[in-house]
Amino acid sequence: MESVLSSFSIPYSLGALLVALLGMFLLFGPYARWKQQQLQKKDSAYAQSKGWSYERLQEERNKKRSRAISSRLRKMILERDNHQCQQCGSRTDLTIDHIFPFSRGGGKEPNNLQMLCHRCNAKKSDAIL
Repeated sequence: MESVLSSFSIPYSLGALLVALLGMFLLFGPYARWKQQQLQKKDSAYAQSKGWSYERLQEERNKKRSRAISSRLRKMILERDNHQCQQCGSRTDLTIDHIFPFSRGGGKEPNNLQMLCHRCNAKKSDAIL
C-alpha cells in the first residue's frame, strides 16, 4: 500500500492545467463580475454627475479627444490646489491628474482635475479615489 501512495503524483501538465483553470476562474469568475459591477457603478455615477446616460459616457469614451490641458486651466488648478500635491502635500514634480480617469471618459473640467506629485499620480494609475 505504501508503494502505491508514494508513487502517486500529479503529472506536471495536470498541475499546470489546474493553475490555468484557477487563473481563468479568477479572471472570469465571481470576482471578475464583482469588479466589473463596481467599475460600472462608478462610471454610472460619473455619467450622472455630468447629466449623461451611461451609454453617452461609453460613446464619449470611444471618441477621439485631446488630452492636452491649456496653460490657463493648468495655472487655475495650480492656484486652486495651493501649488501642492493633494495626496501627500509635496510641492515638487507636480502633475495634473484626472480624478475620474481620462481613459475611462473623464473630462477636463476643473472639478475633475487635481494636482498630484509624479509619485502619487503613478500610484493612483487609473483608479478613482
